[in-house]
Amino acid sequence: MLVSVCILGLVFDSISAAVLLTPRINGGQEVQIQQFPFVASLRELSGTNQYKHLCGAVIISEKYLLTAAQCFHSQQVNWFGITVGTNKKNDETAAVHAIKRILVHENYDAFTAPFNYDIALIELDQPLKFNERVKQISINGTFFEGQVEAITLGFGGVYDNITKLQSLKVKTMTNAECRSKVNKLTPVYDYSTLCAYSGNPKQRIGHNDAGGPLIHENKLIGLISWNPQVVGSEKPEGFTRISSYYEGWIKKHMT
Repeated sequence: MLVSVCILGLVFDSISAAVLLTPRINGGQEVQIQQFPFVASLRELSGTNQYKHLCGAVIISEKYLLTAAQCFHSQQVNWFGITVGTNKKNDETAAVHAIKRILVHENYDAFTAPFNYDIALIELDQPLKFNERVKQISINGTFFEGQVEAITLGFGGVYDNITKLQSLKVKTMTNAECRSKVNKLTPVYDYSTLCAYSGNPKQRIGHNDAGGPLIHENKLIGLISWNPQVVGSEKPEGFTRISSYYEGWIKKHMT
């Protein structure tokens, strides 16, 4: 699948070399958008009226989506857009929805802690029209620990050969277990990190999957944030823990 964003290149010198992001969701299964109609693509303007996939995003209401804070090197809304209702990464026929507001978590710091408070809220200029291909997902506010079966989804990187939405089955682990399996400098925050692993070192999330959903029983529990190793590693991946932000931050800013 995916994971990083443009600004990550600015912080590589300050974090462990182990925190390297793979090029895409590897070993995933291609899925139809009707199976996961809440998945969206955050796109960045790369030319004259040309938008390319940058990160994953998740529809949580007709006007609001969630994604990773790391996806934004700027909060200039006209530099970004949202596409929905398609499982194609760069579907040129899909309408690009204008963004009214980008709200990166106020405690997010790309330079000192690029994966802490890794959450952003997107408000659209106009509400989405829901149908079988475009729907919101409910949020599960439970603080999950280990051994929870989940699914994560992503479109893959900008330059890889993945062209359609991929899904990957994973299982969560406790933060203590996660911390014991990754490099000491890999960020595992008690408050905001939820770790998970597919159980297969060839099945990984990777570049440009950041902001995509982690779901359990068709409810959102996390957002893709980081991957500490390349394909072939047995180390877990990190997700932004939605339960830590739902009541106090997400609801507050959905006005």
